[in-house]
Amino acid sequence: MNKKILILGVGNVLLGDEGFGVHAMRYLAENYNWPENVRLIDGATLGLMLMGELMECDLAVILDIATADNAPGTFYEGDPDSLGSSLSLPPSMHQTGIKDVLISCDLAGHSPEVLLFCMEPYNYHIIRPRLTEEAEKRLPAFCDMVVSSLREIGVVAEAKF
Repeated sequence: MNKKILILGVGNVLLGDEGFGVHAMRYLAENYNWPENVRLIDGATLGLMLMGELMECDLAVILDIATADNAPGTFYEGDPDSLGSSLSLPPSMHQTGIKDVLISCDLAGHSPEVLLFCMEPYNYHIIRPRLTEEAEKRLPAFCDMVVSSLREIGVVAEAKF
């Protein structure tokens, strides 16, 4: 049986690069064909309302921004244990942060395996319903990283073009 895999883009698309994870998920959905066991979800700022989706998956691939005082546009990849101490997600309009949602899932009895893919934002403190130009330019390379990393664990997406 194939693992149920959830690719979840989170963030507030009204606050510039804060919505990078959602834009990345949309890019992956528009540009790749995914296996049947993979679902792509726009998690936006749904917070605890994402618990149902996370409780049903075996692997959660979370796309977001993270601030670790590195250069804007820096990519991060790993699991929460390897990245959690060095990265902190910025304050946002998320009702409940994704870390809190994962803790809630664990308390409810299901902890999916989690892979995080994040980018250091250029600007997430502005009301702007699109990415900054710099983040927009980094989006394809970020998504290539996600696709390549997933391929390494046997999740193969085919480019649509």
